[in-house]
Amino acid sequence: MTPKQYAESLRLIADWYEQQADTIPMPSNFEGPVLYWENEEKQAALAREVARALGDAEKVHIDEYFTLKRRFGEIELKFLFKRSSVCIRRVVDRVIVPERIIPTYIKEIVEWDCSSILAVNDESQKPENIDRELPESADQAEKG
Repeated sequence: MTPKQYAESLRLIADWYEQQADTIPMPSNFEGPVLYWENEEKQAALAREVARALGDAEKVHIDEYFTLKRRFGEIELKFLFKRSSVCIRRVVDRVIVPERIIPTYIKEIVEWDCSSILAVNDESQKPENIDRELPESADQAEKG
């Protein structure tokens, strides 16, 4: 896809949302990032180009990600890169992390059945709660 095709596609989405304004809610997070994973070896150069094009962009470093972001009206445009491809890692100190033991607890194992929500015209298809009686504590689970 070319930049022109991308811009035209965004306009089509905007027009569609305008036509659906009374029935379709806006995404709760349209501010999803533009990801750059494909050309990992070229990410540093690409990040420099994006930073230059955005101008006054905010730089955010979280875990393994490096993000450049800038607000355009009500929408924040984000460009996400692998931090290891864009930044230089330096060890500046070391700390001893004490051992931590996690107490026994009950973890629910669940499955999701979303087929009923997809049955648009069939009101008889309603989600059912299929919860079984489960132990309330780890002690009850061991007694079985």
